[in-house]
Amino acid sequence: MEYGPIFSIASFGAACGLGRSSVYKLISEGKLKTVKVGSRRLILDTPLSFLERQMELQSATKNRGGDGDA
Repeated sequence: MEYGPIFSIASFGAACGLGRSSVYKLISEGKLKTVKVGSRRLILDTPLSFLERQMELQSATKNRGGDGDA
């Protein structure tokens, strides 16, 4: 399996406009793919793919919101 760029917590957060604690929260919620190398936690997701997934989830949630109220 091949991965694209690998990001540190700080560089991923900077690219997404998130703080370090927000990135760690996303990791603990299972929303980011990571790998541990020595004592470092590295993110295998790209900021763009993560943000695209979040936008898709928000769109799907908004679309489902009005379906069951009739």
